[in-house]
Amino acid sequence: MKKVRKIRANGYSERGSVKYIPLLILVMLSLGCSSFSPTGYIVKEDCGMGGQLTFKAECFGGYSSTTISENKLLVTFEGNEYTSLQRATDLAILHCSELALNSRFAFVSIDIAERKLMTSVSSSEGKTSTSNYPIASIYCSTSSTKANGYIEARTLNADLKSKYEIH
Repeated sequence: MKKVRKIRANGYSERGSVKYIPLLILVMLSLGCSSFSPTGYIVKEDCGMGGQLTFKAECFGGYSSTTISENKLLVTFEGNEYTSLQRATDLAILHCSELALNSRFAFVSIDIAERKLMTSVSSSEGKTSTSNYPIASIYCSTSSTKANGYIEARTLNADLKSKYEIH
């Protein structure tokens, strides 16, 4: 007796496409866990925390900003374990310069609000690992005219983008 293979309307046999599902799952998992580089210059996701800082793995990293007054913002950048505290600070400053330029302000003044390393300890299969995550917050004041303590936003922006090869 001859075996008959069922062919679907799309031209694939039922059994032929099913055998690739475990491989597809493995590829998707490996891509999701292959981030061994500093946190990119990205928007920090809210993750349903109402704008509060959060350390949930699925929403960790990136920049955020809060308006304090008409010309003053609090800009924060959170990095991952591969991001240095200096890089986190520089990326907060970069975001400050972009916010100023987008609002048609030519000058910014930067005051460091907070720079710290948060420590995360995790345990799996009897092994404990510790990671440090940098957080840098700055006060970003903007101005249309040059004032004492203010620097040109466009130059600052170009210098930091060049330093970190951001296009």
